[in-house]
Amino acid sequence: MRPTTSLTSWLATIIFLLLSSINLTVAPAPPGPYKYWFNATCLAKDKRFQDYFDEMTFRAGSVSKKLKDPTDTDFHRVFHIIFKTKVDDEDNFFEMTEEADAWAGHDTVPMTGKDMVTEAMDALSVTWQYTSAREEANLRVYCDDLYVGAGSRYRPTISGQKLYDTVNDFYFELGEDAGGQHDCEAEDPSLAITGEVVNGRRQNSNVDWFVVMDLCQEMWINLMKVDERYGLRAPRSVKEMDQDRGGNGHLHGMAVVHAARQWPLLTLFHEWLHVPPFLGEDYPEPLTGETSGWEHVMGLTAKEAFHSPEAYTFLALWAALADLPAMEGRGGYTISRDWDNIDDEYKWTNSPGLRHGGHLQNEGYEGYAMAYRDLTGTRNLRDEQTREGEKISRSEDDL
Repeated sequence: MRPTTSLTSWLATIIFLLLSSINLTVAPAPPGPYKYWFNATCLAKDKRFQDYFDEMTFRAGSVSKKLKDPTDTDFHRVFHIIFKTKVDDEDNFFEMTEEADAWAGHDTVPMTGKDMVTEAMDALSVTWQYTSAREEANLRVYCDDLYVGAGSRYRPTISGQKLYDTVNDFYFELGEDAGGQHDCEAEDPSLAITGEVVNGRRQNSNVDWFVVMDLCQEMWINLMKVDERYGLRAPRSVKEMDQDRGGNGHLHGMAVVHAARQWPLLTLFHEWLHVPPFLGEDYPEPLTGETSGWEHVMGLTAKEAFHSPEAYTFLALWAALADLPAMEGRGGYTISRDWDNIDDEYKWTNSPGLRHGGHLQNEGYEGYAMAYRDLTGTRNLRDEQTREGEKISRSEDDL
């Protein structure tokens, strides 16, 4: 028997057909959960290695909270100088990278700068979980320092243009000028390498995609160098940097690049943002090929900054400095408020026409951390306690 069609169901059918004919693209919700795993060689490098991942996800969440807080004008200034866009700018929209769109399977809707950053930080802070099983991990991190030879998981191919990862069952593409060497062992070695997304099930793997990250020996060498100017040992959390300097505002006037050199999260944060779903893009300097550092971030356009892992990394570092009590347990560190008084044509230069200490200086552009007792917004504290072997992190509002 053929069923009868009521007026209501007929209208519903028409509406469905009309909506189906419209090409709607929707920005994807943060996917997950995803899982990460790291090789025992990373703990051998630094027994606090797991702590770095915990702090990274916490700092990402802190960035998101600060951008959503309408009272946090100090942190909004940091966002402005890094991304060349104001937090409340509703007129300019930005798209994800082509790689991110391809991975999502459709074009994402253009977003405001604030929405793009908060979505990326929310995804990083809540969608990743640790697993002790490599075959279950979407991100696999190694610190083994051995890329070819006896004991290495890599095996060179006959052509010399690829290395075969015998453990993870994929081919690592070498650059044209690599000379058969992994980037970690090149003449000018990288700090870390995040490989391409490996799609499809592989032997000894239980996930549909994964990425392998190699943290190079050069990264650990750099982290362990003593900062002679500021007397900072390494590696250092932001809190330990403050304690090294005596606390109570003694990071005031320190260039953020010095804090970055002793911060293990600088490399981890950057590399993680090359992984899905963000799939950030580097923009090498024309002459040096450099893709990191505060000076590099200052030279990026707005569009480039919203795609650049390094821009997000420094934003997270400034969030950590803002959360650090600067003066007698209150306040925090941020970009100089004098930056607001600089004409727009000089904001991103080192000659703003402001006279400071007898010479011209743009403290915001140079990235000096300035201590303010009345720092705006709410501080997010990360307290770590041990309760029956379990690490607990919590946020407190103490301002």
